[in-house]
Order: sequence, then C-alpha cells, then structure tokens
Amino acid sequence: MQCCNPSNWISNDKKTCQAPCPSWQYYNASIGSCANCPTGCSGCTSSSYCTGCSDGYKKDGNLCKTICDLGWIWTGSKCIICSTDEFYDSSSKSCESCSQKYGWGCNRCNSSTCTACYAKYYLANDGTCKDCPSNCLDCFDMGGGNISCKECAYGYWTRMGRIGNECASCPDYCPCCRSNSFGDDWKCDHSC
Repeated sequence: MQCCNPSNWISNDKKTCQAPCPSWQYYNASIGSCANCPTGCSGCTSSSYCTGCSDGYKKDGNLCKTICDLGWIWTGSKCIICSTDEFYDSSSKSCESCSQKYGWGCNRCNSSTCTACYAKYYLANDGTCKDCPSNCLDCFDMGGGNISCKECAYGYWTRMGRIGNECASCPDYCPCCRSNSFGDDWKCDHSC
C-alpha cells in the first residue's frame, strides 16, 4: 500500500494511511504509531533527535537539556533560585518570602502552605506558625488546641502532662534542672 499524501504513514497492518503525528510526537515504525518526543523537545524526528527545544530547554547535541542547573527555576527569561525561606511564585515569576505570605515564623513553604517554622514557633493545623508558650523553646501542635513542648527554656524542665509535654519551673534553689528519665519529676543539673 502507498499513501497518497507523502507526510502520512502506513499502519502496521498495512491497511490504512494515518495522518501525520502532532509536533510533539514522531512516527515510531517499531510500534507502528506516534510516540512522544524526548523531554524538552518541541519537535523531533526520533527518540534521539530533537528538531527544536521547549521553553526552558536548550540544544545539547541532538537532544534538549534544561537551561537551569538542578534546583534552579526557569522563569521564561532567566534562571533563578529561591532561598530556603522563599517559594517560587509562578504568577509574578519571582521568589516570594514565606514569612510575608504565611506570617512571621514560617521558614519553609511552597505556593500553597507553610511547611516548617523557626524555633519558638510551631506549625498549626491551619498551615501558619504560632508562638510556642514563653517557657518553651520548641513545640508542636498535637491537634485540638493541645501544644506539646519538645524543649524547655532555662529554668524549666520538661514534664509529661496529661496531653503532651509541658514546661514546669525549676525550684528557686536549683535554677537549672532537667526532667528525670520518666519525665514525671525533676533533678538538679549542676553542669549549667
């Protein structure tokens, strides 16, 4: 069988002429149909030859590779990298501050939520950072309004509470104390 249009191809069963593949695909004779071009190609003639590159890619031999190094983001005109306390905003095509979008205390985020907080803050269920209690250096949200302290400030010890840990005051005669191994009582720490 021969197709009347030279850009068409013959199916593997040799019974039909098929229309040309879309620009992002090529005719793969071994499977008898169109196959996707390699990543980054805007057009191709095979799995190993790009005729053009998509936005954010550049020609590298016969294929296309990303313009930006690993971890960098192509904005459409340049490569940028956001710091750990920023996220890439695709609408403004720039890095935006986590704390400006999600409130002070947020030090890691993505475009939809805060994912981590600075010390003395905890990540609340609503995706914002809230202050730990003043006697607590590090804490977390247990849900239901319950906050558990991971580490207490100087002059306090970590006591296992009914729901989570809380920070209790050291006695006046022992300004530096630590919780015992069971977390139900304190002991003086003379190394402070």
